[in-house]
Amino acid sequence: MRVRTIFMITTGLILLLLLAACAGGTTPESTVQPTTAPEEEPTAEPIPEPTTEPTEAPTEEPVAETEEVDLTALTVTPWQWISFTSPVEQFEVEMPESYLLTFNEDGTLSVMADCNNANGSYTADDSSLTIAIGPMTMAACPEGSRSDQFVQLLGGAAIYFFEDGNLFIDLMADGGTIRFQPSASADDEQAMGGLLPEDLVAQLDTFLQSQVYFEGGDPAGAAPGVVLLVDTPDGRYLEATGVADMEDGTPVQVDDILQIGSNTKSMVIVLLMQLVEEGVLDLDDTLSQWLPEQAAIVPNADQITIRQMAMHTAGIHDYEEGIITQGLADPARLQAAYTPAEIVEFAMAEGGPDFSPGEEGQWKYSNTGYILLGMIIETATGESLDDLLQSRIFDPLGLESAVLIEDVPQEGEITTKGYMWTEDGERLDTTDWNGSQGWAAGSVAMTAEDLATYGQALAAGEYFQNPETLTEVLTFNQDALDSGFPYSMGLIDFVGDGTVWGHGGATPGFQSLWYTDPEEGFVVVGLTNSGTYSALSFLNVLNILEGNGAQPFGPTAMLPGQLIGTIWAWEQFITPAGADGIDEAAGLVILINRDGSVTVSSTNCGQALGTYTSSGMGNIEFDIDASSQTCAADSQAGQLVGYLNEVTSWSFNNGKLLVELPADSGTMVFKYVEF
Repeated sequence: MRVRTIFMITTGLILLLLLAACAGGTTPESTVQPTTAPEEEPTAEPIPEPTTEPTEAPTEEPVAETEEVDLTALTVTPWQWISFTSPVEQFEVEMPESYLLTFNEDGTLSVMADCNNANGSYTADDSSLTIAIGPMTMAACPEGSRSDQFVQLLGGAAIYFFEDGNLFIDLMADGGTIRFQPSASADDEQAMGGLLPEDLVAQLDTFLQSQVYFEGGDPAGAAPGVVLLVDTPDGRYLEATGVADMEDGTPVQVDDILQIGSNTKSMVIVLLMQLVEEGVLDLDDTLSQWLPEQAAIVPNADQITIRQMAMHTAGIHDYEEGIITQGLADPARLQAAYTPAEIVEFAMAEGGPDFSPGEEGQWKYSNTGYILLGMIIETATGESLDDLLQSRIFDPLGLESAVLIEDVPQEGEITTKGYMWTEDGERLDTTDWNGSQGWAAGSVAMTAEDLATYGQALAAGEYFQNPETLTEVLTFNQDALDSGFPYSMGLIDFVGDGTVWGHGGATPGFQSLWYTDPEEGFVVVGLTNSGTYSALSFLNVLNILEGNGAQPFGPTAMLPGQLIGTIWAWEQFITPAGADGIDEAAGLVILINRDGSVTVSSTNCGQALGTYTSSGMGNIEFDIDASSQTCAADSQAGQLVGYLNEVTSWSFNNGKLLVELPADSGTMVFKYVEF
């Protein structure tokens, strides 16, 4: 039994880059036992209220019950900072909408301080108020920003009161008074951009439904459950369809937590660049400087730099073939735990360097390099990768669903099943894949909304103190274009000009993709619970946003470095009278290119060339010249061209391409051909 491997690059394609890790080789049996589940944090025991010994009979002075404080007035709305008054200064805030304070009913709060965000907690009674500010992003705001001042003032809160609908917070030791006004109401927020235009929503709905897999379909082109988020200046789309569990039919939800695979890599890069800003390490430091034990077994360790590992130009052999894919059908190997050091040892024993470090024109994706980067980060800080992600990436933005999975997933770490299909069509439940096999290369899980929030913060530079840091992160290597697209440090350029970027991720049971165009202000996130589906299909949403509608392209055809279009093999012809299968040996395929050209090929009848136009799913026209075909018009090859010249509509369905003839006279079913 062979597992369908969508993670490998073949003939220059890049599906492998969606990895958290995957593929095929011979794996030595791991001697490491799966780590035990992390202990749950102890629940604090309620503190009993102190009592005093009565000096008189207790019936004379019954103790009054403490009334619960009503904090509705605080939590009813976000608050905009509008002014500050103290004995030494007074000012009006120039941009109140950039400074928001939100009190939550559970005692937590969130702060937007110009270009930064923070979370914290508060305690309050009828008049007193204390605020504790927690993790905060570190972006360098424009000159004149009051970001730091706002956060510092909040930390001095002592008393609050309301007057004329405004909130006033007096600071300790007569430090001054902060004045707030209510932010826009929920109705106003929706009017400013809560809903996308109806026609755009309809296109997104149609596309989302077209990506759902059910029995009998092609799992390479559809997934059991799909979550799609599109956030634009005009509004947000967040929907889910399909199932979280194929056994019991539990529907997938928009707030489900799914593994995001190699999207972990950009988070590792954020940590790395923060340490560069802090002077802890340098991108040109060598592997041997930080990890002498690993340097003893990694070839060229004294030449390999942190930058090269981050850019996939170090030539380090990738481990994912032997450790992950070969274990998919074996539960013991699927659940086997590895330490980062063991992964590196395995990779070095399995294969040598792919090329010399930094060799001109060379680029190859290496998950092993990111395992080493995670180890360097832990060595440099003395903290675990898990703790660093939590304190520096997740907590500052309030990404409550985000987690680094370092074992077989525990309850709540992911909330759907994960699936994979073998090449012979067998479905595997891969939910219990051990995240230690991905670690810094790809074992984070989160909701679509949290991934979008992360992507937007990264694009805004909120994680960095120096704007030049993000510029360096977004310096894409054109040498990677031969593999599908330019690549920088943990990020992919999805259109080839640096305007739309993000990353993809795959684990044995999940695929994901996110990308953003900071100038246009949109972010797209797609999550699925299939390791066989290609999340690159979510690039079709970009076609929708650009006004072109979804196009009849396979996932890799939409990449900037992919010159060959999408090959669809004619598989079936359905008419009101029944369904006829098409002889596979006839080799009847159509090649649809992004430039509007189309080629119809067959084994025995040559080729026919033409053009097509499509304004989105549901609309298509072909103009194909059959004169170069060597078979008669009534042959299957001739019929294929004749039918295509008549069609007016197309759609994706269950992983297949459906092309409709007019007047319900027939449907042509095509299967995607992977390179």
